[in-house]
Amino acid sequence: MHYHYTYDANSNVVGVEDKHTGKSTTRIFDKNKRLVQETLSHGLTQKYSYDNLDRIQEIILPDHSSIQYSYKSLYLHQISRGPYRHTYQHYNLSGALEEAKLMAEAGTIQYAYDAYSRLISISSKSLKEDIPENGFDQVGNLLKRTTLDPVGKVNSTYTYDALYQLQSEKGLVDHIYRYDSLNNMVEKNKRPHTVNALNQLLHDGLDPHAYDLNGNLIRKGSLNLSYDALDRLIAIHTSTHQVTYAYDELNRRLSSTFYSRSKVEKKWIPEKEIRYLYHGLNEIGACDSKGNIQQLRILGRGKGAEIDASVLLELQGKAYIPIHDTLGNIRLLINAKTHTIEETYRYTAYGQESIYGKNNKLIKQSINPWRFSSKRVDAETQFVYFGRRYYNPATTRWVTADPLSFEAGPNLYAYLLNNPLNDRDLYGLRGSSPSRGEKHRESVIMYGKERASYRIEKTPIRGKGENTRSLPRVSFTDRFERSFVRSESSSLAVLLGSKSENFRLGVHNGIMTTQLEAINNAIHLRELGWEYSIDVIHNATHNLLNDCVESGLGLCYIATTPVRVNHETWNRFFDEYPRGEYFQICHSQGAINVRNALLSYDEKLRKQITVLAIAPAAYIYADSCRKAYHYRAQAWRDPIPYIDVGGLIRSKRDTVTLNSCPGAAFHDHSFQSPTYEEVIDDHISTFLKNKR
Repeated sequence: MHYHYTYDANSNVVGVEDKHTGKSTTRIFDKNKRLVQETLSHGLTQKYSYDNLDRIQEIILPDHSSIQYSYKSLYLHQISRGPYRHTYQHYNLSGALEEAKLMAEAGTIQYAYDAYSRLISISSKSLKEDIPENGFDQVGNLLKRTTLDPVGKVNSTYTYDALYQLQSEKGLVDHIYRYDSLNNMVEKNKRPHTVNALNQLLHDGLDPHAYDLNGNLIRKGSLNLSYDALDRLIAIHTSTHQVTYAYDELNRRLSSTFYSRSKVEKKWIPEKEIRYLYHGLNEIGACDSKGNIQQLRILGRGKGAEIDASVLLELQGKAYIPIHDTLGNIRLLINAKTHTIEETYRYTAYGQESIYGKNNKLIKQSINPWRFSSKRVDAETQFVYFGRRYYNPATTRWVTADPLSFEAGPNLYAYLLNNPLNDRDLYGLRGSSPSRGEKHRESVIMYGKERASYRIEKTPIRGKGENTRSLPRVSFTDRFERSFVRSESSSLAVLLGSKSENFRLGVHNGIMTTQLEAINNAIHLRELGWEYSIDVIHNATHNLLNDCVESGLGLCYIATTPVRVNHETWNRFFDEYPRGEYFQICHSQGAINVRNALLSYDEKLRKQITVLAIAPAAYIYADSCRKAYHYRAQAWRDPIPYIDVGGLIRSKRDTVTLNSCPGAAFHDHSFQSPTYEEVIDDHISTFLKNKR
């Protein structure tokens, strides 16, 4: 493989030439580094426009038709495609969707959540799904759910082994699974699976399997598979048919070309070519070789990537409304014109499907390519294309090894470590469940012009200097946040403002704070005089008890995921401005995380960080930053800043005790308390005065 990259003055990649094929992808960016036009190497062009907060406003497709997006406050409100409108009508206080109006007047769909913000109910005219009160076990594994679709009612139950691997499922189908200690399925319904020492499946009881030296599946029964130097599947063939695939530098599959075998000349004769369309990394459609759109899906908000996000499908000139289940699978298609059910899909936990037609009878082929996990199912192999890898539901395994190697565990082929009901894989880059593997967030929702797209994983800690010997050592655990299957993971967003040169402000929240509330804290800082962009480091909440446990770990110098997010945020700033100054504001538990982030950060760079701690649950070491300031209310109004007794004594000179304002709550601990408004305002003014 040989790619040649061209950049503009803002370091945007504006051209990529594949030296092997001679084809190129070109991109145009505006002055704010936003992609406004992309022409893929197969020749199809898409254009994009944005609102003032950098949210996508319009996508213009290769046929010059368009998709429009509109917003209310922070939330996506409506998606328009020609005469059709999908409206997100109601959100709850945590920002979760409660009701949406479907396109083509096909009705509404309601969503309900439990106290842990887990989706427990979906209700529409055509599909109802409910998870009962006892539908989850103590660690969040799904145990029960009831589904009513056009085919009928199904009560499903699930059990798990000690490693949270799915052991059995009953209801739609009855399956019993058995695994070895390395997450290999060794038996399905008493049919043995044979694996080798590299965790590669050699036989599933039906077909033999063979692999190349890179661990790629090259033979499955009569099916032969070929790969390029990046382990991407580039061809499959049998004795009569062949399909080849082409990719770009982002590993997006750009085309599929289908061949048949000439009986006379015994050559491969091309029959048709499919060219795919993308928005970012998400596949949104397919065109024929002449550029005519044959398949299109309109994506809205979802569970990440394309999962649970489709609001309209256009297939061979007809429009359909997809309905998803609680797991993000497309469960049925409604004809947009007649409002009749066109197709219904049912899945096992691992994605084996049954397809039902208009009369609720089983059919072999679907008109819809996007089904399990909202991903494309290739008719030629029945593999599910996730974006970076192909998944085979029949064997419950990936076709190739995990590109992230052993980061997610010793098994490079296991799908979500055999816990498919309780997590999802966005692009085929993570073979684990968050109960044991890393959670990751791709393409975080943006609140401004700069895009925050980070995967939360092990953050490299920059080198330490000699003075760190006198400071406490910080250890890291990635296990804490993984154990919360359906809650948010800590992340970074950006609240946009004027562009700042060589300085930046970040805010790190305390316990029991949703991402929306963290954004509101940043808006509060804007109201107090900070006119520039703000890094919003969201320390995710996992309920009061668990947040307190995490705080206890932090007080003992055991750092969790929010500390890694803080490191990544600082790295991002100092990579652009090596001599810049960072103004870090933190509140409550956020001060614990910032303290630990500073103690484990580069000695020279941390001297360029000024910290303002409001109602801190821990105190910043003076030698670990440029300067630290602590403000707290009196102990009888807020006891939390008095928990870290050692820090309180150590930071006496840097700490001010304030009298609570008359309008403050009795427990005067809120970041937006009027008690702290004046001191925050003063520090912002002083910091900016020194920078202007």
